[in-house]
Amino acid sequence: MPTQSSIGTRTLLALSVLAGCIFLLIDLVWRGVAVTPLLALCWLLGISMRRPPETVLRLMGLLLVFVIASLWQHGWDRLVVRGLSFLVGGSIAMLHARSRERAERLIGQLNLIVQRAPAALITADGMGCILSASEEIEELVGPEFRPLAGHSFSDVLMGQVPPGEAMRQYIEWFRRDGIHPQQFSLRGHVETRFRGRVVCTGEGRDRLLIATLIRPSESGMSGGAA
Repeated sequence: MPTQSSIGTRTLLALSVLAGCIFLLIDLVWRGVAVTPLLALCWLLGISMRRPPETVLRLMGLLLVFVIASLWQHGWDRLVVRGLSFLVGGSIAMLHARSRERAERLIGQLNLIVQRAPAALITADGMGCILSASEEIEELVGPEFRPLAGHSFSDVLMGQVPPGEAMRQYIEWFRRDGIHPQQFSLRGHVETRFRGRVVCTGEGRDRLLIATLIRPSESGMSGGAA
């Protein structure tokens, strides 16, 4: 199922027509069983994972033609019931696309706020993957780890701890509530150390770890002192 946003809208429409024809062909092979409404809805839900709601709406209208063609020979009652069911499912797919767009926009705004923050600020998820980092912290870590997003938090900022132990310690931090002071050092450059604070917020999959670092000059430490 095509879900890559790089596929053009016209290409996606053409693929959807081809998919609709294949669905009708399956109906012809399995006489008495109309699978087109279900398969068309699955296709539409897959499209909604990556495409805007306007595209989903256009595809829903296109696929509705194939749904009607599939149900036409099964009587009006089945046509109306299953046709309306497809429309309801398509509306849910469109709402999902709209909610996904809104969430992506909010995440983009949050990342921009973090990047422009006048502090050494970094966010990471439950797997320890860095989600966003401020421009100030990018300067602190140097070019070796730029861009920070996508790197492992423990691989970059917990150099004073062996890798396996660092991940275990990160998970402990991630489970805590409240603000906790911590020390950080760059992997491969343990003489470069920072003091800072760690706080976790959110629940479940939405939980984030937020860390702030203090430059050695600001924290009263030398480059090689803890």
